[in-house]
Amino acid sequence: MKKRIAALTLAIAALLLFPTAANADEEYLPTVYIADGVWYKDKSQPMITDGKDGFFIPIDAFGALPSVSVEYDGTVNALRLTFEDTAFSADIATGTVISPEGDSTVRIIRDLDTVYLNVDDVCKHLGIEYEPHFYSNGKRAVRINDGSGTLEMAVLVRMFVNQEDTLVRMTGEPVSVFPKEIVKASSATELEAAVSRLREGDRQFILALNADTVLSFGNAEALSELLSVVYAYGIPVTIYAHKENPDTVLHYVHSANARLLELMHKGTHMYTPTTELSDTDISLINERGFVITDFTFEEEK
Repeated sequence: MKKRIAALTLAIAALLLFPTAANADEEYLPTVYIADGVWYKDKSQPMITDGKDGFFIPIDAFGALPSVSVEYDGTVNALRLTFEDTAFSADIATGTVISPEGDSTVRIIRDLDTVYLNVDDVCKHLGIEYEPHFYSNGKRAVRINDGSGTLEMAVLVRMFVNQEDTLVRMTGEPVSVFPKEIVKASSATELEAAVSRLREGDRQFILALNADTVLSFGNAEALSELLSVVYAYGIPVTIYAHKENPDTVLHYVHSANARLLELMHKGTHMYTPTTELSDTDISLINERGFVITDFTFEEEK
């Protein structure tokens, strides 16, 4: 059984293994983060995309998580991944996963001798989390986490990249986000329209989900299908809510994020305010794990 290592120890070890940009290649931006570190083969086996199905990372990168085990047999063309009490097996040639609940698939790409698995598919099957990241130059990265990673993504980026204008700055002030356009999804229709933009190739925006839309969306399967497109393309997501007082707002935002985690095994750390916030409000929001974006929405009529 793999042992868990304290986050601080991991952070120190990571800094020793991966020097800061002052000592490393200036152009190098990690593409695969594993819990509180960087995939040690990231330069030779980086994250790749096929242009439509999101992020793919090497099968061994999943095995680098403390609680995930990977078995791969090239002679029978099969793989098996296990996380705690959850496991799945798949045929490498077809990606077919056979289970009592019915057959499903894991999207697979072969790059020479390396087997790449679709991050969204694997995380859904295992019940682990992943988090996409935009660097300020538009390049993308992804982080997978089995619960052993405790640092914020922005902290990891600051550890491994000499770059000040990252997607989220963890400070006491509202944060800057990249890219600069924000698209509101205050209804199922607007969420569908945003997904259509993604499918048509327009992916340079942040999606702002109304908490009411997430909580009142009756068809969980349809909501999951729409959100899977958003997450597959690595679109940043923030949540907002129009309610009478900050406590109620925070309750709705937290509940909506919990539903995202339940459906997608991935939520968001970003909150977009709809009213002016006091220092106390900001502290409460930060305590619940959210950072505040520098966008503000007025009350919807």
